[in-house]
Amino acid sequence: MKFHKTKSYFLLSFLLLASSCDRAVELVKYAGNVELFGFGGEVDQRALVKNKALPTFTERKVKLDLKSGNFSGAASNSVERVSTDQFYEKVREALLLKRELFEGKLKVIEKDAEVQATFSDYAPQLKLGTTNNYRLYKEGSNTRMSSNDYMDLYLKVDYPFLDYGRREINTQISIFEWQYQYKDLAIKVNETAFDLVKIYLEYNSLSRKKLILEAFTENIDGYVIDAQDRFLGGVSVLSEVTMTEQAKTRHNSRLASFNQIFSKAKIEYSENFPGDTADSFDPKMLGSLSRGVFSRLGGTGFELDQYSLEESLLAIEQNIAEYEIAQHRSEYLPRFTSSVETKAFDVDNYDGDMQVSLNLLGEFGLFDGGKSDSQIRALVNKANSVSQRQLALRKDLETRLSSLKSEIDSAKKSVEQTKKDVIFHKAKLSEAREMSENVAFNLSEVVSADESILDSELKLVDQEADLENLWAEVLNLHGLYPDLFTVSFDDIGR
Repeated sequence: MKFHKTKSYFLLSFLLLASSCDRAVELVKYAGNVELFGFGGEVDQRALVKNKALPTFTERKVKLDLKSGNFSGAASNSVERVSTDQFYEKVREALLLKRELFEGKLKVIEKDAEVQATFSDYAPQLKLGTTNNYRLYKEGSNTRMSSNDYMDLYLKVDYPFLDYGRREINTQISIFEWQYQYKDLAIKVNETAFDLVKIYLEYNSLSRKKLILEAFTENIDGYVIDAQDRFLGGVSVLSEVTMTEQAKTRHNSRLASFNQIFSKAKIEYSENFPGDTADSFDPKMLGSLSRGVFSRLGGTGFELDQYSLEESLLAIEQNIAEYEIAQHRSEYLPRFTSSVETKAFDVDNYDGDMQVSLNLLGEFGLFDGGKSDSQIRALVNKANSVSQRQLALRKDLETRLSSLKSEIDSAKKSVEQTKKDVIFHKAKLSEAREMSENVAFNLSEVVSADESILDSELKLVDQEADLENLWAEVLNLHGLYPDLFTVSFDDIGR
């Protein structure tokens, strides 16, 4: 009998040593995280709460405020300043009304509630309850059977007094998840603002083209009337009338194609900027955005001076993965819970019997079938994957910014060349009119020169719009829109 007991003890000791070798190592590793009755450990929980909030959506130290003018650089009374102010007000107003931002804000609030809930782990748990035993049937005389019915009342205070940093880890994970949701909302703000900016720029560009086309309509109508009057007066031939009518036909075809595009853009604009109409666009300020806002970035716009919003999100995701690894590793370690219980016996027939007891519960998992190991391996792979995604994202951003720099430089040259073309064709028009007045009237050259001006001006509008959109993408890649439109967490839903 003694041999069998000795053998059993040996086997138990061997299993304990074999299964808990890794866990013994973890026990030593986590020695610095030991909290005894909430004291000790490596993390100051008050500091965690204090440092939980992010200063801004983007965490940029340099403030970018389009409204104040410190970013656009436009003079206070200039057309560019008025154009910039209108751009800021319209986009910001539409941005703060977007439903997806309300939903993102609610998710942040929910995560904040979860953060607060984790701190309940640091408070004693007070429980009031009863223990009831009513014998329904009895057969036999075993001494462990209940001999009497009873109802006891107890008041218990539970507190985990030694958990090897589990509470700190859970709190950190909760805070990082809150920051992840907050940063995800910042990305939604940036992406939504970028979409609104593109819609605004397109409608702004088309409105400029509409003004140019309307001005040419008046010109071509005048040329047709002039040709008809000259023909009826016998000072010109029919071919001159035909030429002007053909020019008007070409223009009407151009207008029909443009009106279809403009009508779709107007519908999209009105859906995203409710209550706003074309009348709100001042012709004097159209086309000022690329000169007053985007070009202000200059060469620094093509360098990544800090984490992008997406990179920050991945950095937080990696932190969460690392703490989740620590969370599963902590399952290797023992935990100890204390309980102080006051119990009143037979309260249904109370005669003053009561006791106060201190209970200590200690648990140490010896074997879980490899569950913890498999979970840790999966989380390690996840953390490594996040790191690789960060590197890939950084390279993609740098490549795209480099490409944008080339595209913007090319677009600037095209704009400058087209401006020279406009000046050239206007000079040709002046020359043709002067020749017609002083030498020989030639309406064909006048109409041709005016059509060339129209084509060049429309081309210039398209090129400036392309340039504006390229700059808008630069702002998007940097995640500047939340700061540019001074959007804070509290602003959403106001």
